[in-house]
Order: sequence, then structure tokens, then C-alpha cells
Amino acid sequence: MNQLGFSSRLVRQFSSGLRPSLVGRDIIDLRTIHENELKFLIWTALDVKGRVKAQTGSNILNRKQITLLMSAPEPFTQAVAGQAAFSIGGGLSTIIDKSIENLDQRSIDDLGRALSAASDVILVHSSNHSFISKLADGATVPTVAWRSEKFAILQALADTMTIQEHFNILSPLTLSWVGPPTALFNSYLHIMPKMKTNLRFCCNDPDSSCHTSPAMMEEGIKNAIKSKTNFHECLNAAEAVYRTDVIVTTGHDIPSLSLKKKDVDEASLEYLLLHDLPRGKSEISEELFRSKHSAIWKSRENVACVAMAVLITLTQDYNPFISEPKWEIE
Repeated sequence: MNQLGFSSRLVRQFSSGLRPSLVGRDIIDLRTIHENELKFLIWTALDVKGRVKAQTGSNILNRKQITLLMSAPEPFTQAVAGQAAFSIGGGLSTIIDKSIENLDQRSIDDLGRALSAASDVILVHSSNHSFISKLADGATVPTVAWRSEKFAILQALADTMTIQEHFNILSPLTLSWVGPPTALFNSYLHIMPKMKTNLRFCCNDPDSSCHTSPAMMEEGIKNAIKSKTNFHECLNAAEAVYRTDVIVTTGHDIPSLSLKKKDVDEASLEYLLLHDLPRGKSEISEELFRSKHSAIWKSRENVACVAMAVLITLTQDYNPFISEPKWEIE
């Protein structure tokens, strides 16, 4: 399928520019997805969230069939994929097979073709991003990388949606990542600069001689330069969260990067807290996890809305009922 960054099929106008058609596209690599396409996905997710709550979106997919292919069981992904498909009138088949990542190229092509015969969209959750790309090459229907070792596309879009809902803008805001780099952090490196959101991060233990750089650091720097946003690596967690708007952490066991309520007192008054679940043992205190600033579960709920938006926009030209959200202060 087509993985180009900007579809040649363009319809309608909206304030951020031409609204792209995503019909027939693959969503595999965030490096190839244009700013307008990301915004349209979030806009559609916000729209369909309201329609589902109002019970007016139950037949949007019109019985289209979705296949969820996984290399290992993951309860959250399985539950959310089912919720997303069924809420808007689609069907879901789930296949879990750990051997798929060991297939040769010809077998992967055959698998992609076989799944396409029974599917309108293929969702893939795999630890091997290369496998997902190869599967998409063999498929004849849109293929989506739900999550891999390289990207966590749907969760990153859900976080972005949650931030927009909370602040009613995405720029000028600052998002601070505290913890070792993950697929979600890689995704932020490509989404946040396009949303004109500043990035700070502290990925390393300041008390250790071992220094880990995000796998896509150079690309993150280039994206920030292109978007004219701030991109700053911090020496410690305190520096990262100082006067920030959004704090995100992930499961880890690095004591110096563990966050407690007192550690975030210098964040902005209305800061938002997110987490790349599942939780570890010590990266965040229970008090902070359950504080009024936490939007962790709201963002997880929004993954279903983003999944619905992806399924809708890949299978039809969709016109949201709500007005385009505000993205930045004018």
C-alpha cells in the first residue's frame, strides 16, 4: 500500500491547509505523515468520540472487517481494538501468533495478501517494526502499525488528543519526558514538533556513567529546527519538569528519575500528567498517579477514539461534524 507522506488525493479546505484524504493509506512510519494528516486524525478522533457518546456513530464503518495481528497477547490492545471496531459498526478478527516475525519475505508477502482477502484494514502489534513494513508491502488493504519497538503511533496520537482537550491548544506548550526512551518517546519526537509543541527530556540517570540517547535523537533535532520549537535534553528530572505543561513518564527502576508529588511542584499550575503504561515499581508515586493532574486513564480511553479515527479515515472520505479544533494561540 501507499506509504507516501502526503496523499495526492486532497479534498476540502481547513484552516491548517488542505485536508488530506487518507483513504487506502498505510500508517506505518511517523516520519512520512504530514502535519495536516496528524491534525485531521486528531480532529476525527474528537468528532467520533462525541458521536459514539451520542449514539450516532454505530454504523460509520458499515460492517467493514478489521484484522488485528499480534505476535504476543496484549490485553489492552485486544480490548481497545474490539471496542473501536464494534463501536462504529465494524467487525474484528484477532490473530495471535509468535511465529509470524520469523517468516521469510515471500511468506510475509503471502500472509499480507491472505489477510487482505478477509480484511478492509490490518492492525499490527509487533515488537518487530521491519515485519510490519514488509507485511504492508504484501498487503492490498491499509496496514497500521499499532505499536512496535520503533513507534507507539496510536498512543502518541491519543496523548496529543488528550493534551488538546485539556488545554484547548497544542502550542505554545511544553511536554517533558522523564524516563528511558521508548517507542512512545520516539513517536513524540515526530509528532510534537509538527504540532509546534516544545520538547524537554531526561532519559538518563545523572548518577550513572551510562548515557543512553534516544534512537531517533538526530531526527528529533531536525524536526525541532524545522518547526522552530524547543528541543532540550535536561540534566535531571527537576530541570525537565520546571514550568512544564505536560509530564510524561514510563515504567523504569531508575531512582533518580522517580517522580513524587514534591518533585513536580515547580511544574505549571495546570500541568498534565501522562504515563506510558504499564506501570513499573517505582517511577511514579501512587499519590501523583492518582492526583488531579493525572490524565493517564483519559488518554488510554482516547486510544479507542484514535483507533476509530484511523479505521474511518483509511476506509472513507470523512467529514467531521464538529468544527476544527484550535491548535495554537494566534
